[in-house]
Amino acid sequence: MQSKLPSHPQRYTGVGIHPRRFDHVNFLVDEPQGEQEFWSDQLGVRHNYFITGDVGNGEQRLASWLAKTNLSHEIAFMRNRDQTGSLLHHVAYYVDTADQMVRAATILADADVKIEWGPAQHGTSGAIFLYCIEPSGNRIEVWSGGFLLFAPDWEPIRWDPTVSPLGLELWGSDMPDTYLRYGTTLGAPSTAPQPA
Repeated sequence: MQSKLPSHPQRYTGVGIHPRRFDHVNFLVDEPQGEQEFWSDQLGVRHNYFITGDVGNGEQRLASWLAKTNLSHEIAFMRNRDQTGSLLHHVAYYVDTADQMVRAATILADADVKIEWGPAQHGTSGAIFLYCIEPSGNRIEVWSGGFLLFAPDWEPIRWDPTVSPLGLELWGSDMPDTYLRYGTTLGAPSTAPQPA
């Protein structure tokens, strides 16, 4: 029961962070716009917001966030800076309040889990976040807040290069170099099945 943190008389006695629910999944991909168009055009998933920026050959789509429900996003695609194919960037779990986010950070610190980034705030969604890497190497996001969309005629918000740094982090902390490079592989590439 003794905490590793000298200022805490004991560890939290609850069962871990205890998120309320799964929130979203995010992938690193080579072409976010192509992924977004497939999910929107072929599957009918609403495109809610996106970031553009210059990657050396003009302005391009850097990320897109989509949802089928009223959440700010349920699936996202961000440009893989190394252009090495599709990777799982993170899965996100929702906690109800900013206080629970602080509690989550303390629980992780007490368990010697390195927090990669956060707590901080995404400008695009307004959510409070933190990222850590779980034992098998997958990035986990603990997430709280985020806007809800109810407008039936919603048009995607474009975060252009003049404001896009605020989209990923509103409070001014530095994004880790690993953020747009590290992800876990989704399995060995395979040949897509051909119709008979």
